[in-house]
Amino acid sequence: MKPILIQQGAEAKIFLNKNEVTKDRTPKLYRHPKLDKQIRTRRTRSEAKILAKAKSIGVNVPKILKPNTKYSMPQPNQQNMRGYQIPNTDKFKINLEFIPGDRLSQTLNSYPEKKQLSTMQKLGHQVAKLHANSIIHADLTTSNVILYRPTSEATHKRSDPQAKRPTSEATYLIDFGLSYISTKTEDKTVDLHLMKQALEAKHFQNAKKLFIAFKKGYQWKDSKKILERLIIVEKRGRYKH
Repeated sequence: MKPILIQQGAEAKIFLNKNEVTKDRTPKLYRHPKLDKQIRTRRTRSEAKILAKAKSIGVNVPKILKPNTKYSMPQPNQQNMRGYQIPNTDKFKINLEFIPGDRLSQTLNSYPEKKQLSTMQKLGHQVAKLHANSIIHADLTTSNVILYRPTSEATHKRSDPQAKRPTSEATYLIDFGLSYISTKTEDKTVDLHLMKQALEAKHFQNAKKLFIAFKKGYQWKDSKKILERLIIVEKRGRYKH
């Protein structure tokens, strides 16, 4: 079975092969080949390091897997590459475990209100772990959250039998392509601002309650300071308009 393209973004293609997901950063023709290779290599390594750190501190993120050499990702059409020599893409791929469940951006509104609120509280707890360890997601929206549902099929067919997953529903954070390390209050505040904006845009029917539930889960030693800063950031945004 060949890998299936399940998502194509501005920066990378996402392939699914059984219970493995491969993120492959694709070349950008507008960049010099050498610079393009450096940028993609750096971003891939950075994302892998942050995922590994997040996993080590107990955040629910996909586990990095060893490359599956039995399968290879389809390469771009050579005729459309304008003479661009495609570099070795091994440096530009991350193999991850597939997390079965719902992408919150698509399903959160359909849950009963009690489940909506409990899900957002769980998510707040996960983000608190990130921020307590100076990890900034930088693209924190419901599109990058999966509500994991444990199933007997997932348990028996997972690509890594030793991988530990929750025994009940849990929120998983995905897509750390823009993530970075920072101790700045402002950076952590922006993460929360992005989440609040996502709730107001895609889940406006219940956005206020959802964010309150998120804040209940977002509890750590600096959470009060960051939530206070969020109020200032929001006021600043209103004054600009």
